[in-house]
Amino acid sequence: MNRYELEKAVAEKVVKDPDFRQNLQADPKAAVVSVAAEIHPDLAAGITEQLASARIELIEEQPGTWCVVIPSAASMELSDDELEAAAGGLAVSKVKLDAECG
Repeated sequence: MNRYELEKAVAEKVVKDPDFRQNLQADPKAAVVSVAAEIHPDLAAGITEQLASARIELIEEQPGTWCVVIPSAASMELSDDELEAAAGGLAVSKVKLDAECG
């Protein structure tokens, strides 16, 4: 699961579950981790760790408005280890969870 798949799952749950919407507004990190745990329990700890130093900004889209998140250039950079793994033929996917909205 990548960040965008997780964001999509969160958005879908917000539409279907008013209680989840309130939980997301009250504690975004815990709500996001709960969705990750539902989809792939083994990833919840890693998501929790990534979100520890991240800031989550919630933006409620208004009718007639589109919200588009543009990743920072830094979120697309790979570490030396990731570059080495990719050169060796392994698939590498990395998107940081600290992109700012606004």
